[in-house]
Amino acid sequence: MADGQPIVTGCRLSLPTLRDFAWLAERMRPDEIEQWTAKTGVAYDAETCALVMANAAGPKFALVDAAGRPFAVGGFDPVRPGVYECWAAGTLEGWDAHWRAITLTCARLMRRLFADGAHRIQTTALSSRIRAHEWYERGLSMHREGEHPGWFADGATGITFARTR
Repeated sequence: MADGQPIVTGCRLSLPTLRDFAWLAERMRPDEIEQWTAKTGVAYDAETCALVMANAAGPKFALVDAAGRPFAVGGFDPVRPGVYECWAAGTLEGWDAHWRAITLTCARLMRRLFADGAHRIQTTALSSRIRAHEWYERGLSMHREGEHPGWFADGATGITFARTR
């Protein structure tokens, strides 16, 4: 999915390396650490998180700054034919400086998945991640589908967002 082309001035899309995942897992946003912990049901460990992201089944991407440092990684895991679960991780500084590039990249990669035959892309976020919900809806044109009490491994409520072709 990565083509190395600049997204906006000062950053580019690339294929992620294990080093990218490890670097980001050590610096991941607190709300994403909370989400990861809720989803897995285990205490956060950066090395384990990096390995889980690196071993995700679907296509993955990294966004790197002008110095070659990653500020976001993500991917699209196949759930069943035509359906993908999207995920991402980044740093607070990366989001503050490059939110536009992150949004443009994710939207572009979603369009590419649809062009390649996907008919649904979804994600489920902790109900407490209000800013993430707004980004899914406004930035990625995903629709809020519903609230799921007890969806996460720790019993937390999840809210599912999806975009369909």
